[in-house]
Amino acid sequence: MLIGCDVPEAHWVLDQRLGGRKSPYAVKTLLGWTVFGPASDPEYRKRVVNHTSKIQTLENEIRKLYYVEFSDVYSNDKSASLEDKAAIRIVEGGNRFKNGHFVVPIPRK
Repeated sequence: MLIGCDVPEAHWVLDQRLGGRKSPYAVKTLLGWTVFGPASDPEYRKRVVNHTSKIQTLENEIRKLYYVEFSDVYSNDKSASLEDKAAIRIVEGGNRFKNGHFVVPIPRK
């Protein structure tokens, strides 16, 4: 289906096949053959067919491909930084029980 007339050459009639009165006919354009005319015998019930499609942007398609290819790289688990790991080592390695109290070293920057 063409909407608008940005390329008038697409509507040029290169060939045609005519039927009788009130019969379908065909027209050949640069884009191929098109049939015009009644869709069915008027005694039949009318049927309507609609086709819709969602236009996917290139950006969305690339994003989906990226997530499929690299989904295993991402994790919701947070890892500790090097400073966090050093602080944990200081606290875990230096805490002790002295005179009825726990003594825990304070990590410093």
